[in-house]
Amino acid sequence: MRMFIIFTLGFTIAFSWRETIFDLSEAFVKLVTKTTNPNAASIEASVFITVICALLIFLTARWLRDRPPIHRH
Repeated sequence: MRMFIIFTLGFTIAFSWRETIFDLSEAFVKLVTKTTNPNAASIEASVFITVICALLIFLTARWLRDRPPIHRH
């Protein structure tokens, strides 16, 4: 039950920040690429968010991977 509550609250937090993060990313992409087409800006913002998140997943997975214990003699 505790995990369900944590998952639900985490999902609620993520959902509430979704639009904010997307809007900020879209504004950044528009600034960098000078895109005026709203559809292109939306796609570019989604790609930008995907690349950033994939990089964070990769770095987190590397940081949290199991490491062999250090043997001291």
